[in-house]
Amino acid sequence: ALSATLLSYFLRALPYGAVLACLISLLLALQGKSENSLAVGIGTAVVTLLALGRQGWALMENRQLSAEVRFMGLAERQLLSDLQASEARYQSLVEHSSDLVQILSLGGRILYVSPSHRDKLGFEGADLLEQSVALLLHPRDEVAFRTLLRTTATRDDLSAPLLYRVRHKDGGWRWLEGVAKSLLSNPAIG
Repeated sequence: ALSATLLSYFLRALPYGAVLACLISLLLALQGKSENSLAVGIGTAVVTLLALGRQGWALMENRQLSAEVRFMGLAERQLLSDLQASEARYQSLVEHSSDLVQILSLGGRILYVSPSHRDKLGFEGADLLEQSVALLLHPRDEVAFRTLLRTTATRDDLSAPLLYRVRHKDGGWRWLEGVAKSLLSNPAIG
């Protein structure tokens, strides 16, 4: 890290060193009063002007790049803020919805349950995660439910309703009307 910092300082100072070397050579040439003094003087002046011009151009480019980086930073912060607001809005909708939302694996394992399961079925979300959905289904409705899952899993364009019974934590049964939709092709879900 120290050698990289030293190299950076050296490279930044290099144009100024070149100008200083040119000025020194000009002074030496003028003291010598030789025939080549005028040529050395003109050459030194040209090199000095070129070095100073290049530095001016670099400063202008740096200002422009700095402005672009600041703008990109503002745009990126705005996008991040918009994304966070959208996520908070979605999370609030899901958490306060009375609908029971579940994400199931192809085999019927519960991967996600909405908080409304606690109010409607008495189960905390953590109690149901990684469990088979069959534990909640009435035995007479399980075949129809699994058939619906298999049918919708192969067709992303299909949403299919089903009336079925699920077990409440108190041991009773509740009738639900559900809609199955495959989101396996959605990278955020699948």
